[in-house]
Amino acid sequence: MDDSPREEPEHPIRTGDGVSVLGAHANKLCDKSIDKCRQAAEGIAALVSQKLHREGCRRDVADEQVKAILVELSRDFISSPYPNYRKGGLIALACCAVGMRPPLVLAPYLEYLVLPVVRLFSDEEPKVRYAACEAMYNIAKTARHELIPLFHKVFDGVCKLYGDVDESVHTGAEHLDRLVQDIVTETPGFDVGRLVPVLAQRARVLNKNIRELVMSWINVLDSSPTVDMLKYLPELLEGLFNMLPDDCRGIRTKATSILNEFLAEIRKSSPDHQQEVIRSTCRIVVRSAEATSDYQRLTAVIWVQDYVVLLPDPLGKDSEEPSEEMAELLSDLVSGALTCLRDNEEEIRDRSVTIHTRLIAKVEHSQWKRFPTGRLHDVLLKFMTQDCVFQRTACLEWVSMLLDRFPADVVPTLGQMFSPVFNTLRHSEQEVVAAALQVLTQITHHGDFFSTISSQLLRLFYDDRRMLDPRGTLVIRHLCSHLDVDKLFRTVAQAIAERQIRDLEFCDQLVRHLNWILLTAEETHALRDALLAGTPDAEALFREILVPWFYNPVSTLSLCLFVQKYELSYALLLRLARLEVVAELGDQLEQLVDLLEWPIFARMRLHLLSPRQYPYLTKCVLGVAMLLPQGPALTRMSKHLQVTQSGLVQGALAGVSDTPSRATAELLEDFDAIIVQKEDAGVRICAPPGELAGTE
Repeated sequence: MDDSPREEPEHPIRTGDGVSVLGAHANKLCDKSIDKCRQAAEGIAALVSQKLHREGCRRDVADEQVKAILVELSRDFISSPYPNYRKGGLIALACCAVGMRPPLVLAPYLEYLVLPVVRLFSDEEPKVRYAACEAMYNIAKTARHELIPLFHKVFDGVCKLYGDVDESVHTGAEHLDRLVQDIVTETPGFDVGRLVPVLAQRARVLNKNIRELVMSWINVLDSSPTVDMLKYLPELLEGLFNMLPDDCRGIRTKATSILNEFLAEIRKSSPDHQQEVIRSTCRIVVRSAEATSDYQRLTAVIWVQDYVVLLPDPLGKDSEEPSEEMAELLSDLVSGALTCLRDNEEEIRDRSVTIHTRLIAKVEHSQWKRFPTGRLHDVLLKFMTQDCVFQRTACLEWVSMLLDRFPADVVPTLGQMFSPVFNTLRHSEQEVVAAALQVLTQITHHGDFFSTISSQLLRLFYDDRRMLDPRGTLVIRHLCSHLDVDKLFRTVAQAIAERQIRDLEFCDQLVRHLNWILLTAEETHALRDALLAGTPDAEALFREILVPWFYNPVSTLSLCLFVQKYELSYALLLRLARLEVVAELGDQLEQLVDLLEWPIFARMRLHLLSPRQYPYLTKCVLGVAMLLPQGPALTRMSKHLQVTQSGLVQGALAGVSDTPSRATAELLEDFDAIIVQKEDAGVRICAPPGELAGTE
């Protein structure tokens, strides 16, 4: 390919018959001398004017002659490969347009004037692009409102020029843009709806000059008293928010100013208009609250905060439940608030807390009788899985409030809530755990969820053994304070007894913790009273708990001593004596001695003063002392035994058999079976459970 510069021809290309309709002006129009070029252009303009003003000439003939001149300018000059020809053609078209000023009508010839010029906005030569900008300025200045049908062609070209790297071209584009803006604002009935999508598209361009152009047009349109720009805000808002992180300070400042102005207009609007704008833009604002830019997130949070303030107060004046649009709006606002609760910027977090507090109060004090929670439910589930303590706590507060205000709408969705709520109990922050426990408590008030709660609780402890203590103790005690403790223990005991959990070591640890709570916690006082009632129901309750308790022999022993099943206690002790006294068993026996010092065993300790009446108790205590290793626990146990003289003890126990009664033997069959299971599985008889809450 020949890359050498192309020489310009001495004469322009002629029409088909070889004669130019431009006459002698055609040769001068491409002259390198600007003066000669302008002189030729003015001559061509005079020729056009002459044809239009010629008396006796039919208008259609004159139109055809003028169009022939404009077509030749476009074909032979505007489309020429030579820059001087193109510049000459531009100057000539501009002069022709100026020569057609009123009373002549420019509209029939605008396409012949405007489109060739717009084509050269993309010319490779900066001087040609500048000449095109200058030509369009003169054409637009003459045409004024007649230019509107071709406005979008012109505006698209202006956008290209505005981002031009050549400073002179960019400056020329600024002048042209201001003129076009004036034309638009003075034209009645201008279709803003067609322009806004173009502005929204251009707002995505990262070029700062293009962004300045877009913002200048938004300002111009917004300042027009006949244009309601809030109507078009959904299309423009995202682009404006995305300008906030711009590297150019001027862009950030202008974008902030426009956003502040729009927000002020929303505040001043009528309530109905406010709600319409908020519904149509809320999701865009919430997306901006997730941006990487701190400034963009802060601005978005300010908007969300204003949106919450502008919501009707109280909600639900005219309906029993929120409309689908209102429900979605509230869900979006909640999502925005929850998103920013974990922000690194303190001001953003503080504003998010305010938004959350106001939103939850507005819904709680609304006049709605029902609340479709579908979308909000999805939002809460999403954020309940986050690690942030503030997000989880806020979600739980929403669930708690909704359960309290709209239980009928929330209860059907509780099945999906159990897992995230129980997982929240693992959180290290006490505040989050307390909120989760509050929700679990409320859930139990709205249906029979004992089996679900017990299975989820056991699954939680099984998956994370560290949860058993001390967090597990806290969780179980809290549930006991709000639930039917009798039913809770029966349900959990049944799950263990029915082998729903096949990990024998875990059963051992779980029983040990449950037993400690049963015998020592204030929340289980009523259950202890029920066990000591001495009625058939008390006996049935004891038997339901006893079999699962066999998974931890020392816990079983302490339970039997508490309910004064002394014969059974002694029989259990004899079976323990047959087992190898490993370190774990010794530790648990020492903890049993500590437990016997508690006030709940005062009655049992008093029974030691009556060895004839309670011989199995005395033998049991003696047996425990024999199994204990040397240490403080053995010393304390010995002191209890000193209250009875040796002779009295021996005399009282002389006739007591080590063979259990038939009833006791039947109870021990399950114990023996569980011990065999553990031995067969290779599980230690007393698994190491770690420290229990409340032990020394």
